[in-house]
Amino acid sequence: LASLISTANKNPSILALARCALSAALEMQGQFRDSLAAVAMYESPESRQKLDPEAIQSLKVQIGLAYNYNGDHPKAISILKGALREDEEEQNPGPVYAALARVYRSISEYPIARDYAQRALEHFRQSGQWRGLADAYFGIGVAQAQEGDYDGALENLQQALKLIGDNPASYTLGKIYANMAGVCWFLKRPQEGIRYLEKAIGYYERTDHKAS
Repeated sequence: LASLISTANKNPSILALARCALSAALEMQGQFRDSLAAVAMYESPESRQKLDPEAIQSLKVQIGLAYNYNGDHPKAISILKGALREDEEEQNPGPVYAALARVYRSISEYPIARDYAQRALEHFRQSGQWRGLADAYFGIGVAQAQEGDYDGALENLQQALKLIGDNPASYTLGKIYANMAGVCWFLKRPQEGIRYLEKAIGYYERTDHKAS
């Protein structure tokens, strides 16, 4: 990504998408200040004037998430809801719904988070994006677990696994299996939970997300 960013000056949209990917990678490593710094220069509308719609939406979503993980939840919600008003008109609100679900999980507003994850799921069903679908099912499952619906949570997390299938998504698979293990603890199924934890460790060992 650093190499791509240094050579993408002639295509501002590719440069912006590369910075979004860099920000997401830093977020996965827990480097939240650096994650925000990677995209902060695109926060003003003027800085995004020459970009295509895909790059603009990706930036708004990633900037909102970066503020969320830096603890500024009101600003994250404001940015994402502003993006939602625009993206609903363009009929592509799925990524924004999914991001809002993550933010509301961060502040323990689980019914709201579940509602946004459900909206994301409905959108991604229409577009058929496996990654978006898996993220939506994950969001629903985590919210259900926090609300005490453990059987429903396990069902939705398993559905996320099915959607990923053989696709490369080690970080996401690690998160899913770790949360399934937590649900099994509440369901008093410790041996099953241990198996899920072992799988989570296996996937996390393939990434740089060592904090997990």
